[in-house]
Amino acid sequence: MQAKNFAKKYEIKFHQPNTASGFSATLFYDKEKDKFVVGFRGTEGLWSMDTLADIGLTFGKGDFQLNALKQFLLDIAPILNKVDSNNIIFIGHSLGGYLAVIAMQFCDTIDRSLNTQFNAIKFMASQVYTFNSPAIDEIDNMLMRALAALLDKNIMEQVLNPQKVYCVYDSGGINIIASAQYGSHNRLPIYTGKDSHSIIPLTQTLYFYSYLLELDANHNKVKDKSFSECIEYLNHFIKNIQIYTETFVLKNNATNKNSSFGFNKNHPEKINHFEYSLSLIATIMQETNGILEELGDSYYTSYKAPTISQTKIIDFILKAQEKEKYILILDKNDFNKYRKDCSFINNQENLAHKIAIGEFRIFIVVYKDMKCLENINNITKIYGYNSKSYKIKDQIWDEQYLGGVCKISQALYFNGKAKIGII
Repeated sequence: MQAKNFAKKYEIKFHQPNTASGFSATLFYDKEKDKFVVGFRGTEGLWSMDTLADIGLTFGKGDFQLNALKQFLLDIAPILNKVDSNNIIFIGHSLGGYLAVIAMQFCDTIDRSLNTQFNAIKFMASQVYTFNSPAIDEIDNMLMRALAALLDKNIMEQVLNPQKVYCVYDSGGINIIASAQYGSHNRLPIYTGKDSHSIIPLTQTLYFYSYLLELDANHNKVKDKSFSECIEYLNHFIKNIQIYTETFVLKNNATNKNSSFGFNKNHPEKINHFEYSLSLIATIMQETNGILEELGDSYYTSYKAPTISQTKIIDFILKAQEKEKYILILDKNDFNKYRKDCSFINNQENLAHKIAIGEFRIFIVVYKDMKCLENINNITKIYGYNSKSYKIKDQIWDEQYLGGVCKISQALYFNGKAKIGII
């Protein structure tokens, strides 16, 4: 499904396979946004942080990937020279992030008043996105030495353009290219909860963020925010999902060995908050076929409740998009509105809102038109007769009770004043 979606959106204009030095890059055309994206491949395999720290030394030893980079830029010049620079973006993960920045600086610092082969390169990138590109000491000097080598010492002033560089990174602890080298203000920490150098958790989380903002109600909550403020808002949502999972799910799983059939379980497993939330969302959407899987021989002997496979996360997001099923983020403003609106909460047409509040959840599953997927007719199929959610449907909440449960969520997720203890 990912391949189908990619082919629908992007067209490959030029591809450079692996060179002897390991360089590889691809020029894509985004058919929806009319933009050209140059992607520089990062390290293959599982490179350690120590290996990445040696990149600075490697750049000083012979060709490495610099001549391959120069030739690649010359190869794509006939395609990009007539393209507005606002429609050209460079991207790269890990080592590819460094190559993307070097390529940007290379195109920006060519002295086109001189008659050299580099006059064939007339294009520039308007933006560069690096993904988990760790810090290397004295990268500025290394970068300018590399550029000087590329340009045969023919370089203008030492011009760096940090405003062009957007550094996307796992906020768990990656030392990033932005703050360490360029003083860039365009740092975009993404909260995955995994502290991983791998591109996979970062990509999955960014897919999820993009998906969240496709719902108008979510987009309206951030439309007046800056790009970095928007990312922080979405990071806060992911952190709240983690708080919910650790507070209400993990403790219960430790007691029940991950299911109601606890006596058949050998040991509880710690469930990842992102995978758990997507598994719950898939269940509410009733889109579990081919998405959720049990770990074990059968339901009765499995040691973990059915959960989404790592390899199916993006496929599930794309499937939900295709069927126009979305996730409405509940923030502190929503809980402020809920607190005194008993008539809204007790109306069974708004049962999904009531269940979310009663379960201390910070999202509701809706269709594109904002109609809730959970309703009086399907909650038994989703949750079962013995569930807390099923029992909530017939409860009548007064203002004191409604205010109390809302205060719990406000304290848990939004630094509210209420003091709570979860037993």
